[in-house]
Amino acid sequence: MASAVMGLLDPTMITQAASITNGAIDLLNQATNATNQNQVVVVDAKFCASSPTDLVVKKMALGDYEIKNVSGNVVFKVKAEFPYYQGRRVLSDASGVPILSMARKLPSAHNRWQVYRGNSKDPREVIFTAKQPSVVQLSTEIEVFLVDNKEENISDYNAKGSLIGRSCTIYKAETNTIIAQNQQKLNISGVVLGRNTFMVTVYPQVDQAFIAALIVLLDTMCIH
Repeated sequence: MASAVMGLLDPTMITQAASITNGAIDLLNQATNATNQNQVVVVDAKFCASSPTDLVVKKMALGDYEIKNVSGNVVFKVKAEFPYYQGRRVLSDASGVPILSMARKLPSAHNRWQVYRGNSKDPREVIFTAKQPSVVQLSTEIEVFLVDNKEENISDYNAKGSLIGRSCTIYKAETNTIIAQNQQKLNISGVVLGRNTFMVTVYPQVDQAFIAALIVLLDTMCIH
């Protein structure tokens, strides 16, 4: 039956249909490749969104943070562990499952912090490190090096600004491509921006857990 139907069709029509189908597949592949190239995945791709996402960061007591979306739903929590002087912090999802942990490396001339997957302290679980560009720790900028960047000649990402000053820009160091920055938005339903509350817009296809960690590190590491 199929052969009989195919025999009735004009070969030119079949060729054109096949060409259109292949063209559509090529366009889909190109769009997928472009999306993958623009993606910033450091922690997990599941934390990427297809559209810009506003996160509201609130600094709590004893070095804790709470991060919500503009609907008021908790997205991430950051808990400082005792003893507080060691600076270890754990970033969890809304249900309390650890996503990553941040710990100050001692001693360190550049105020270096290491970020581990989950609640690990295993050096093999380091995802990235962050440090200040100068040994004179008066900076409001940090440099970020992914675990594969062994030489650390050029940082992979940079973050600069402050929570108190409500200024923050996070960008790819090599291209200066911005992947997240604060937005001075007013009259957002359910959001009250107090002294210790900060809003940042995470760009599409950017790992929001990574951005949340960098905001906490920037606020923790830098003098405001």
